[in-house]
Amino acid sequence: MEEQLDLFGNEPRHRNEKAERIEAARDAAPENVALLYTCTACGNSTGGHFFMEIDDAKKFCADDRSRGVLHGTPWAFFWTSLKNYCGNYWDLTLHGVDFSKFCDNGTRDELCDKIGVHPLNPLRVFDDLERGGIAVKRPPLLNLNPRYLEATK
Repeated sequence: MEEQLDLFGNEPRHRNEKAERIEAARDAAPENVALLYTCTACGNSTGGHFFMEIDDAKKFCADDRSRGVLHGTPWAFFWTSLKNYCGNYWDLTLHGVDFSKFCDNGTRDELCDKIGVHPLNPLRVFDDLERGGIAVKRPPLLNLNPRYLEATK
């Protein structure tokens, strides 16, 4: 067990259960997977829209077509690694990672094709998380692009 020095002294502090759970979640999350989501200039963000390999996520988010303005408010796609998402300070895995608002209904398929990137099947990503011991709150199937459902039959 690792120890951390106390902020105001030199007494080592043992890691608590939360820190160990966060580290375990980060370690269990798949490598090289990015979660893409949108944020506005006002700081509002959505649930996830895609999973991609990290290089594809960088390419997608760097493209000018992955941002816009809605009702006068600028917005853009951003990404974080799935490892960082699962293993963050807010301990999202305690009661299961909540992807219930994840939504990829296919409206960005053409843009992904034009940019040359390929979203990953979220059902397979959810399965990978669950195999790693991370509970997943899944979205309703109607929030998912039908191509994902066909690919898993």
